[in-house]
Amino acid sequence: AGSVGEYITASVTGSPVSISTTTATNLTSISLTAGDWDVWGNLSFTSATNTVVKSVNAWISSTSASFPANPSTAVRQDYGSTGTVNIGSGGVQFGMAVAPQRFSLSATTTIYISGFAIFTTDTLTMTGFISARRIR
Repeated sequence: AGSVGEYITASVTGSPVSISTTTATNLTSISLTAGDWDVWGNLSFTSATNTVVKSVNAWISSTSASFPANPSTAVRQDYGSTGTVNIGSGGVQFGMAVAPQRFSLSATTTIYISGFAIFTTDTLTMTGFISARRIR
């Protein structure tokens, strides 16, 4: 079912998703039917006033809120030579683009965009999107 070139997207913009330190968290998901799909996305992390961030990660997977076994499919950003940095005061936002990945599906499958962060002191939230185009 479906047509070559079909496009599906989901986004979270108005109500950010809270993320807990060292906990993989889904931002959103899309349901893709059988076929070959290119899937990509973007996560934007927003800090609270005193958040100190060590690292952030973003990935796309068919497994809910689980860091990928193959880390080459994840985007990772580490901060500071000592591993921590205060990324700013009050609502500093930084984004991570997740490069397109191919999913060859034999049945309808849910695909997730997820994030993981290591931080202290305050809070971190995520917004962003996941998109897919059927290629075959």
